[in-house]
Amino acid sequence: MQICEASRRSNAMPRRHREVVPRWCVTLSLLLAVHLRGVTEKGWVSSGWRQQSLGVPARISAKRPRLICKAAGSSESDVYDIVVVGSGIAGLSAAAMLAMYGYRVLICEAHEHPGGAAHGFTRRVKDVGTFRFDSGPSLFSGMSVPSANPLQQVLDSVGETPEWLPYDRWKMYLPGDKLFDVGSGDATAFGRELARASGNAAEAEIWDRLRAANKPLGELIAAVPPIALRADIGAAQTLLPYLGRMDPLSGLAMVMSGISPSAPFSDVLKAGQVPENSLTGWFFDFLAFALQGLPASATQAAGVSFMMREFFAPGAVMDYPKGGSGALVDALLRAVEKRGGELRLRTRVEKLTVDKTGRCTGVELKGGKALEARVAVLCNADVWNTSSKLLPEEWRPKVRGSSLDVEGVPMCPSFMHLHLGFRTEGLDLEAMGVHHITAADLQAPVDATDNLVFISIPSAIDDTAAPKGYATLHAYLPATEPYDAWAGMDRRSDEYKRKKEERAAPLWKAVERVIPDIQSRLVVRMVGTPLTHERFLNRYRGTYGPAYRAGIQSYPSPQTPLRGLWCIGEGSFPGIGVPAVAGNAAGVANTIAPLEMHQRLLERLRKAELLVPDRDWK
Repeated sequence: MQICEASRRSNAMPRRHREVVPRWCVTLSLLLAVHLRGVTEKGWVSSGWRQQSLGVPARISAKRPRLICKAAGSSESDVYDIVVVGSGIAGLSAAAMLAMYGYRVLICEAHEHPGGAAHGFTRRVKDVGTFRFDSGPSLFSGMSVPSANPLQQVLDSVGETPEWLPYDRWKMYLPGDKLFDVGSGDATAFGRELARASGNAAEAEIWDRLRAANKPLGELIAAVPPIALRADIGAAQTLLPYLGRMDPLSGLAMVMSGISPSAPFSDVLKAGQVPENSLTGWFFDFLAFALQGLPASATQAAGVSFMMREFFAPGAVMDYPKGGSGALVDALLRAVEKRGGELRLRTRVEKLTVDKTGRCTGVELKGGKALEARVAVLCNADVWNTSSKLLPEEWRPKVRGSSLDVEGVPMCPSFMHLHLGFRTEGLDLEAMGVHHITAADLQAPVDATDNLVFISIPSAIDDTAAPKGYATLHAYLPATEPYDAWAGMDRRSDEYKRKKEERAAPLWKAVERVIPDIQSRLVVRMVGTPLTHERFLNRYRGTYGPAYRAGIQSYPSPQTPLRGLWCIGEGSFPGIGVPAVAGNAAGVANTIAPLEMHQRLLERLRKAELLVPDRDWK
C-alpha cells in the first residue's frame, strides 16, 4: 500500500501545475490517459529498435534473475539505446517493456539492492535462521487474475510474474476497540459490515448511493486497458478498438452529476450524498489517502473510482507475491535480463549529460565515467534530486516553468518503520491475517501525524518469509512523519537513538493491538526513520514524492523540455502508488516504441484474453 501526506504549502504553485484539461484529448483524460503533452521527436525512436517477440504469457517463477551487475568501470561498450536511472517499480517496468520492444537497456542503481522503495532485504539470526522483509509496498490487488491493474498488464506484456498468493480481507482497528473487517469481492457484504461496525443500519444505504454515484465514472475509466495508452498521435489507433466499450449514457450521467476524472473524489462522495461523519465517508477518505497520500478532497477521482470498482467486483481478491516484494522486482529483472538488458548495482549517476542543442545524450557516473544513451534517458530519481543534482547547472535556468522546475512543488512527509521478527508459539497466523490498519481518531484528518498505522504480517500467507516457528512484521507511519524534526541529526548519536525510540512509540502501540505480547516474542527489531529513507532510498528529505492537490494542481508530464529525457515514477502523472508508476512507465515505453510494435503487443494480449476482462460489476 502506497501512501504519502500532502504538504500544507499549496499556494505557491508554478503556473504549469495548475489544473488544466490536457490539450490533445479530453477523452484520454476520462480514460486515465497519461498527461504527456506533445509528440515524440520525429525519427527519434528508430535508431535502437530491434524486433522482438511480444506479449508472451506471463511465466511464474521463483528463480532469481542472473543479474548482470557490472562495476561502474566495466570495459564493455558503454553505448546503449536506453539508460534508466534508478530501479524502482517505474524504472524496472519501463526497462522491461523497452527491452521487450528490442532496445538495448541499462539500469543504473546506486543501492546494493534493486527495487527502490519496493526492494526486499534479509536479516539472519544465529541459531534461528533468515528473516525476509519488505521495505515498502506489500498490498497488491488484481495480480492473480487478468485485470486492468497497470502493473499486471506490464507483467503480462513482458511474460514474467512472481507467484501470487490471494486473500480477500484486511482488518481495521477503530477507536473504542472496534474491529472493521474489510473484505473484497462482495459489495453487498461490505455494506453489511459498514452497518455492523458503525452501529448504524443506514450505512448500507449510504454505501449503495455511493456505488450508484461512482458507477458512470468507473465504467468510463475501465473501458480502456492502461497498456493501450501512449502519448503521441498513435494513441488514436491504439485506443480506437476500445472506445466502443464506452457507454455514452455513462458519460452523460457523469457530467450531469458534476463529476470529473481530474476533480477530487470528494465530488463523488457529494454526488452520492455521503455524510462526512459516516463510516462510509471516512473509509473512502482513508482509501484515497492509502492510494495516493492525500484525503478524498485532494485525490483525483479517477484512481479512487477505478479502485472502488475493481476491489468490490465479484470474486475480486488481494494478492501477496510469494517471496515478498523482492520477488516482484526479480520478475521484472528477469524480463530485462532475458532480452539482453543489464543492471549495474552500486552505480551512482552523478549527472545527466546534455548537448548544446538541449538533447539528453546519456549520464555521467560517480568517478567521471560516461554512458551514452542513443535513444533516451529515463530518470526514476525523485524530481528534487533530478533537478538539483542530476541536471547540469547550466541548464537549470532554462527549464523554469517546466516539469523539471521544483520551485513551490508541495512535498510529502516521510515515514517511520518497524521491522520485526518474532516467535509465533500460540498464535494462529492464518486467522490473524496479512494486513492490519489502526486508526486513532476518526474525527481527525486521515493524514494527521500518528493517526494511521499500517501493519503487514507476510508470514500469515507466505511461509518463506521467516524460519519455521517465526514470522516477520512490518509496521509504518504512512508518510506522515515530518522531516524537519530529524534534519541534520547524526545517525550515530545518542540523540538520534532517543528520537527513534520516542517516535516508534505509536508504532508499538498499534502493533500491540494486533499482538499484545509482541515485545516478549522478538528476535529481530529494527526502527527506520526519515533519515533511513533519505539514505537508503536516495530520497530528498526522505520524501515520498510530490503532493499535488486535485482540482488545484496537476501532475506534470513525464516528458521534459530536454529532448530524450523522461522523468518517470511518482513525480509525474498519474502520481504516487504502484499501479500509477507502472502505468506511467508503460505509457512512456509505448511512446518511445514504434507504433506497429505497440499494436502487435496489444493484439497478442487481446488474443490471450488479458485485456479489459468482462466481469459483472453490478
